[in-house]
Amino acid sequence: MNRENRFNRPFLVCTILFLLLIFLDRLIPEGMFFDGLTYASLARNLAIGKASFWQPFYTGPFWDHPPLMIAMEALFFKMFGNEYYTEKIYSLVIWLFTLLSIAVLWRKIKKDEKYNSVFWLPLLLWNISPIVVWGYPNNLLDTTLALFDLFAVILMYNGLQKTNSFYNFLAAGCLLFLASMTKGVVGFFPIGVPMIYYIVFRKPRFSMVMLWTLLLVSMLVLFYFILWQYPQPRAYLTYYLDNQLFAALAGKREKVDSVLGRFTIISDMLIQLIPAIIIGFIVFFTGRLLKIKTSNIPRLNEASVSSAEPLAKNQQTNSRSITALNRLCYRKPGKIQYIMRGQKDAFFFLLVGLSASVPLMVSVKQRAFYLIPSIPYFAIAAALIIAPLFYSLVQHSYSTGFKRKILNGSLVLASVVSLYYLGSKIGTVGRDADLIHDIKQFTLYIPKGEQIGLCHECEEDWKFIAYIQRYHELIPASYKNTHYVLLDKKNCSSTFLDSLQLSGFYEVPLPTIQYVLYKK
Repeated sequence: MNRENRFNRPFLVCTILFLLLIFLDRLIPEGMFFDGLTYASLARNLAIGKASFWQPFYTGPFWDHPPLMIAMEALFFKMFGNEYYTEKIYSLVIWLFTLLSIAVLWRKIKKDEKYNSVFWLPLLLWNISPIVVWGYPNNLLDTTLALFDLFAVILMYNGLQKTNSFYNFLAAGCLLFLASMTKGVVGFFPIGVPMIYYIVFRKPRFSMVMLWTLLLVSMLVLFYFILWQYPQPRAYLTYYLDNQLFAALAGKREKVDSVLGRFTIISDMLIQLIPAIIIGFIVFFTGRLLKIKTSNIPRLNEASVSSAEPLAKNQQTNSRSITALNRLCYRKPGKIQYIMRGQKDAFFFLLVGLSASVPLMVSVKQRAFYLIPSIPYFAIAAALIIAPLFYSLVQHSYSTGFKRKILNGSLVLASVVSLYYLGSKIGTVGRDADLIHDIKQFTLYIPKGEQIGLCHECEEDWKFIAYIQRYHELIPASYKNTHYVLLDKKNCSSTFLDSLQLSGFYEVPLPTIQYVLYKK
């Protein structure tokens, strides 16, 4: 094992342990955000034959989003059965593949061994974003969308660095189609990657950039043209376009509840980046306090613009500019020069992240978790900026045998404590504990798949609807046509209760907390 990997090993293990801890802490307990429960119910219904790919079924037909992620998760229900942890296993797989993809992309950016040895830095910066910590354990569409787009960006980035890139972009076009079949047009943002690459690096030729962009667009047009020729996909896409996409753009669906309006997504983005920014400041000031110098940061190449041949006027200008910049950056080691390395790559990934987030401003329907596909690129950009100094700090902290013993001992202790803590989470209920408790009581009494009457307040409680569908396939209906009614003690009106009693319903005595069951 080379020296870089040797002193990085305890930090790598600690990082992986920390990532697993904050992820599994939310994933293991029972309970989930109602959007994730909705998609799990759709997947379960597809797996048991209660729906089809182009006709998903929830409490009725569900055409609000393209069905690919639902179909993928349905495979997990066929493998693991209708258990509460099935969608959690799916979420874990998506999270692991995303971690792997970020690590692969990082190794493609820098061939330098020191950069590669801290490949866990972008993983850390990605996973400490609040929306990643919350979103991935909650089975959101955006996580699967982000993974497809991340695959596509890896292929495009790899292709843009080669002369023969056709197959890279061909595969990337297919992945963009899969991303759009997961959550619609928001999956198209990597189309701009070739142009962003050209703007930052001035290569490859502009004509090639336009060719690759045209190839991506043409492939997407072709895929959707083929789908449009078939009645079921055409009906599905027509409904999605009219009732989801165009309605959202026109402000006819849910609107952001913020004084910032369309700019709310920008404030949300800044909030998500705060942990990475804090780590950057900690690294910088720690390096300054300890007087750490970055390791082997190459200067800008003055020799490459200085030769025996006479320089053109613009070349002379470039040479003077580079010389001045080197004087600025290398006058005080450890303060500025570590920023210079990888700055173009950092700027490139920053622009990619912005291309995945800023366009969301066109709609007034905004949620913080819509930013999930953009976070990997912001994390990579931040990691590229701080990586040289971060590497030097890691190297310094492992420089003596005493320090190694402290780190290794701390690692063992942290591992034991973390495993004990996660083990204590197994079989527990996290969010919505009272609701889950009550629904489990109802499932002992109400036949699975039964139509269930609800008061008006419960009909608009989407979390409640999601739980009764996911846990027992209960379908809301008019109470006049059902044998069972569920009431919320806190919210359902006394008038509705009077109507139930006049219609011949009586309360079923069950040890519930918030909800009450009535039977005719």
